[in-house]
Amino acid sequence: MKRHGFWPGLLALLILLTLGFIWGNSMESIPESQAVSLSLLSRIKPLLDAVFGPDRITDHIIRKTAHFCEFALLGAELRLLFLLLGQRGLQGSVNSLFAGLVVAVTDEAIQIFSQRGSRVADVVLDFAGVLFGALAIVLISFLCRRRRERKR
Repeated sequence: MKRHGFWPGLLALLILLTLGFIWGNSMESIPESQAVSLSLLSRIKPLLDAVFGPDRITDHIIRKTAHFCEFALLGAELRLLFLLLGQRGLQGSVNSLFAGLVVAVTDEAIQIFSQRGSRVADVVLDFAGVLFGALAIVLISFLCRRRRERKR
C-alpha cells in the first residue's frame, strides 16, 4: 500500500470543513440566509459602491458570489487532493469535477429540506465555481512544473 504522507490527510480535513461550511449554510432558512447576506453587504457596501456605483450590488448577488467562491475553493481543494494522490492526468481532473458536482447536487437537495427550494441554475453556478477552482490548480501546477523544467 502506497503511503501519501501528511498533506493529503490535511487536505481531506480541509475538504470536510469546507463541506460542513457549504452544507451548514444550506440548512439555514431563507430569513437566516438573507440576514447573513444583508449583514455582509452592509459591511462591504462602501467598497462595492466605490467600485460598481451606488446600490448596484444586492444581497442576491452577494449570495450567488459567495456560492461561486465557496465552490471554487472546494474545486481547488479537490483537484489538489487528487494531484497529491498521484492523479495528475485527465482522470484526476474528471474525478475532481465529478466530486464537486455531487456536492453541488447534494447542496441543492439539502435546500429542499430547509424550505429554500432547489434550482438547476444554482447547481450550474456551483459547478462553475468547482470548475474555476480546479482549473486554477491545474494552471498553477502547469506553471510550477514548467518553471522547474526551465531551472534544469
